[in-house]
Amino acid sequence: MKVVSFDGRYRGYIYVGKKNPVNNFKKVGGGLTYLSTTTSTSLTNNDKKDLSFAKPGTDTQIYKAPKGSQYKVGAAVKDTTDYKGHKLVASKAAMNDMDGQKWLYVSDVTEPTNASGWVLASQLTDYVAPKAPVSVGNDQTTVLKSWQREFYNPATGTKAYSFDNLNLPLKGFAGNANVNWTTAVKNFNNDATVKGDKKDVVPADTLATAFKNSGLSTVYMKVTPTLLARIPGGLLDKIDSYSGLYMKFDLDMDNIPTTTHYGDQLKLAYKLDNTNLYYKPVISLGGLTNTNADGYAALPVQLNAMNTLWGLLYQ
Repeated sequence: MKVVSFDGRYRGYIYVGKKNPVNNFKKVGGGLTYLSTTTSTSLTNNDKKDLSFAKPGTDTQIYKAPKGSQYKVGAAVKDTTDYKGHKLVASKAAMNDMDGQKWLYVSDVTEPTNASGWVLASQLTDYVAPKAPVSVGNDQTTVLKSWQREFYNPATGTKAYSFDNLNLPLKGFAGNANVNWTTAVKNFNNDATVKGDKKDVVPADTLATAFKNSGLSTVYMKVTPTLLARIPGGLLDKIDSYSGLYMKFDLDMDNIPTTTHYGDQLKLAYKLDNTNLYYKPVISLGGLTNTNADGYAALPVQLNAMNTLWGLLYQ
């Protein structure tokens, strides 16, 4: 058989026995023996992370096959400079049996390149997402003190929104039962992370984080009378928060405008938790109170009838 070395330096004929091994090179005889150049291996947890090139350039290349594993199969991308900071995802791993080095088959998921191929594992590192540019300005993004209630519209079979928050069933005797809402609005309207130049768009993740940190993502509205007049966040507020029942409302992110600029004023919409009323236990008795991450315990109560009623009234 005529053979050639991978580096092209040696070529010629070698005796391989009395049988033609072309259909099964693992049984080649004579002057040749079968040699495996790569061995497939499993991806480790680190391999499954989002990756990027540690030092992109001409020394870090993307190969069609692990380097040195196939004859005349070289690099698909010889200079990865333009791929700096790109996110790579590995789908396969292999060991080069010739030198013991590990290779990963990666795909560049950063548009518009979408390049893919084999890269030496040692030339990869954990991907670090680029930080969003910081907008400089004094335009404070705010939310209105009134909010919309999402409800099911039985006439259309879709969700819709009431014009304003339903104040009557959510007010206590002291007139300020829902300091949870008042406090959350105040926190958001003073959050410096959503302050910038009105010409700039607030990144969606920045906006979502601000909603969560301020307490607007999930709001517990007190539905039983407030016995004590209280200053939001004050001592009496904290004591009185352990009395009475609450409705849980979750922010409807689908109702937030797709593009929000710094300085915009938003009117939020909320969806009622139909399955429970909530209370705030003074002491958590192990797993008996089933307290959630917000510190509230659920009392299973079907509120679907109330939802339907609201839907009929505000359709």
